[in-house]
Amino acid sequence: MGVIAARCTIISKSAEASSNADAQKLAADLLKDIASDKDINLSVKLKYEESLTTKKDVKKWQALTVNSSVNSLLMLESLKPATEANPRALATKTNFSEKKLPALLKEAKVIDSVLKEKTSELLAHGYKQEQIDELGINIQKLVQTSDKVNAIVVELGLLRGKRKAMETEIDGKFRMLNSMVMVNKGLMPTLYNEYFSVKQIRNHNSHMTIEGSITCNGQPLANASITIISTVEAKKKTPRKVAADGSTVPTEKVIVSKLSNIKGEFSTTKLKSGTYKAIISKNGHTSQEVTLFVNPKETTKISVSLDKLEVFNN
Repeated sequence: MGVIAARCTIISKSAEASSNADAQKLAADLLKDIASDKDINLSVKLKYEESLTTKKDVKKWQALTVNSSVNSLLMLESLKPATEANPRALATKTNFSEKKLPALLKEAKVIDSVLKEKTSELLAHGYKQEQIDELGINIQKLVQTSDKVNAIVVELGLLRGKRKAMETEIDGKFRMLNSMVMVNKGLMPTLYNEYFSVKQIRNHNSHMTIEGSITCNGQPLANASITIISTVEAKKKTPRKVAADGSTVPTEKVIVSKLSNIKGEFSTTKLKSGTYKAIISKNGHTSQEVTLFVNPKETTKISVSLDKLEVFNN
């Protein structure tokens, strides 16, 4: 979004674009959409964090429900005559911790129902009301937190859908704006050069890279040739080339040679910081040479438009 916002700002400040009401309006709309997208992204982040917290609550109440279910069965087992009670057999047969949430809730509710029926007997046996009510309280909390998680998941899905729709709309408007600037290249040459100039976006999570998109008349240009050349200093023992004025000619080395994909995009990774030269070309089109500056922990982005060569028939 940084590149889009930067280009829209160029449109809004350009004297050449002041007479193009459509471009001005589209750029203003894009800036508003980008602000809305930022708000949606924040909402998605907060809702996702809320889902993680609520899922932890579910796990907590699930563990408490497991423990209180086992304790409740032992309480009910203690009501049986000593000759019939078998808590060890009960412990080996019961393994609530391995049950999935729906199965656990179903069985826990059955146990809670029996507890309520046996309340008077349990109280007479010496148990407290808090012990008898514990399972029901844990079940209620588990159901509430589980329902809350399900509601959050639905809300999160809606927000992500809204974000995707917004980003699709922004992408469509951005392509339209690119086409406007492209079509009016002859009327707005300064704006054209500034608009499609190289943009650098700081990205602390990536290695030093170059990413680019190649277009022709506003459409992606596939199979365009991209050659990245680095300017390196010759080693001391290596004879240096000397220009006519006596200055040293830098040694050039091709480090990347690739083609753009079907979307007209290309990327390189793990480059050293420094100055590079990119030559973009394709048969039947003009070629361009761009100087790139790659800084540590930055992704250098470039957008290049190649014009189609006119063929004159004699």
